[in-house]
Amino acid sequence: MLGSGIPPNTRQLLLEQLKRFQVDVSQLKLVDKDLPMGFYAVPVLAEQATGAWHALRALHKESGYWPILVQTESLLDELLSTLERHDDDFDEYMRDTIAEGLTIDFPNWLRNQEPDPRDNDELMGEWPEDAEPAHVLVQLLDLKVDDEGRFSMEQLSEVLILLCPLKEPWHLPALLKLGGWNACPDAAHHLAAFKYWFDKHGAEPAFFSMDTFEFIVTNPPTTEEEATSLAIEQYFYCFDLVAQGCGSILELAGNLVDSTVWYFWWD
Repeated sequence: MLGSGIPPNTRQLLLEQLKRFQVDVSQLKLVDKDLPMGFYAVPVLAEQATGAWHALRALHKESGYWPILVQTESLLDELLSTLERHDDDFDEYMRDTIAEGLTIDFPNWLRNQEPDPRDNDELMGEWPEDAEPAHVLVQLLDLKVDDEGRFSMEQLSEVLILLCPLKEPWHLPALLKLGGWNACPDAAHHLAAFKYWFDKHGAEPAFFSMDTFEFIVTNPPTTEEEATSLAIEQYFYCFDLVAQGCGSILELAGNLVDSTVWYFWWD
């Protein structure tokens, strides 16, 4: 069960919230790895996962634990693998990474990535006529391909909730040592992005693996202008969104209007 370091009344609140969403709290366990911090994990029905996430997120300031969703045990192992080789002084690493992230002017860093895409008609594309806002976390869905090559999406049966010891949700990249490979930004730049979009759009980390991030967003863009500006930011942050995804920045922008879920993936 939850560790003794958590006040009994807070522990009880967490367990009560999990029970509301049909979670078997007897399966809530300390992650059994050589980690510098205490993480707890519990399986939850996929259909209850988003509701459980919101309930646990509401207790974050009191509990000190931020919930994220992870698809499988193997992806959980991969996500925490860098922490099994943790520094001798992990607290110092966390402080240094958070401090570095806070010195990064994220909008200015984005602008320095490459020339303004507004000068590239092919990259910008056209505003989509059939864009729809996203409200469902992609990683709750499983892509199926039938014998004739037709695609369909089905909801997973079960995922994991990982409780992460965090003072602020935007500290997550430092805690998990996210990124720093190929075109994926390092942890300090991820932290700068998380804080910038948390402050501006209420974007909160929700579903994670090593190369896929999803956010639940409380203040999404509502106009074409706002969405286009955000799409350019997201393109600079994660080129694969366009290069291996929707194909153009305006296509991405159209899908960001009123969307309460954001998805990022790095190859």
